[in-house]
Amino acid sequence: MSESPVLFAGIPAHGHMIPTSALAESLVARGLPVEFLVSDEFADSVRASGVRPLIYPTTWSVPAALPVPRTTADAMVLRRMLAEEAVAQARTVLRRRGAPPPRAVVYDTAVGPAARTLAALWGVPAVQVFTGVATAPDFSLAPILAQRYPDLALLPPPEPDPALLRLATDHGLPRHRAAALRAPWERLSLVLQPRAFHPESEAFDPDAFAFVGPCLSPSRSRAVWRPPSDAGPVLLVALGTLYNRRPVFYRACVEAMRGTAWHTVLAVGGHVAPDDLGPAAPNVEVHAHVPQPSVLAHARVAIGHAGMGSTMEALAAGVPVLAVPQTPEQDAVARRVAELGLGARLPPERVTAALVRATVDHLATDPGVRERVAAMRSLLRSAGGAERAAFLIQDHLERRTAASPRVDR
Repeated sequence: MSESPVLFAGIPAHGHMIPTSALAESLVARGLPVEFLVSDEFADSVRASGVRPLIYPTTWSVPAALPVPRTTADAMVLRRMLAEEAVAQARTVLRRRGAPPPRAVVYDTAVGPAARTLAALWGVPAVQVFTGVATAPDFSLAPILAQRYPDLALLPPPEPDPALLRLATDHGLPRHRAAALRAPWERLSLVLQPRAFHPESEAFDPDAFAFVGPCLSPSRSRAVWRPPSDAGPVLLVALGTLYNRRPVFYRACVEAMRGTAWHTVLAVGGHVAPDDLGPAAPNVEVHAHVPQPSVLAHARVAIGHAGMGSTMEALAAGVPVLAVPQTPEQDAVARRVAELGLGARLPPERVTAALVRATVDHLATDPGVRERVAAMRSLLRSAGGAERAAFLIQDHLERRTAASPRVDR
């Protein structure tokens, strides 16, 4: 009889799917079968890495259109959207009549309550993955964000999702147990950054939290970009895939680099056209999307939105970051980049061509920045990445299986 697969659950957004797919790929390389709950948009990419896609009907538009959670109202909308997506995933799995339960559930914390409910229904271990800033019993980013974004202080604590409770009780899980599964503490949690980068990392129990660094997929590096033969230093400008409709920002970057030695690569997403950016500049390339790891391999500086995945990719390539955050959590990452001297933070409302150019030149030439980025790059590499994360998951499952065939959560 074939071995039961490990079930992965995440959200259909590139910043979450890229690292968790790399982790799933590493588990497959270790001989463990993996199924991944994905929307149609990501089915081919996970299938190409040897992972079996388990397609569910996403409740989001594709690509996902999520609100920027700077206010209580927007944060509540985002919370509701995440809950609905997680319930859609759980329903898809539970409708598979006759299918044996998975060996374990590995989940992105964004869909934590539903994933923990599934693990409890099946009596199997669960492993949580923090693709962004992590949470521990003694640390939460929420009060920090509320200080900087006062309206978020009014955000009420999350309540058990009624649809998820009904789904759990319909399948035999007592209501009080389903409600208690909101608490996100597992015996193994993976944090996809090095411990030295995470704020207040001393609050995280080393027996439960493993800081494995970024999970980078070899297959993601197969697409190749090369600068022109006469190009100067390369600058990458990209704001990710969710909050990238920023033509004013991109115009400022074009003007900042126009006539300089910098060869600038702009990735503007699918909703901004080159014509939106004003007169073309000979030393500026404009694309909807680029193979980011390949561009970073040539880059001297990266301008980004301070998404954790993109920030880790840049630092793994030894590239300092000019962070222009678009959301409160990205702002926290941007402040950490600046605090550690790995780059600079520039609030979106302060972006001007002159300031962008001056900051880029500073990051490219300051020896202290280069030294600190090189040191962080070494820490990222030594953290282990997807290979160490896959080993820890496999070791955790083997230990749990040896201790008890069925896990009482």
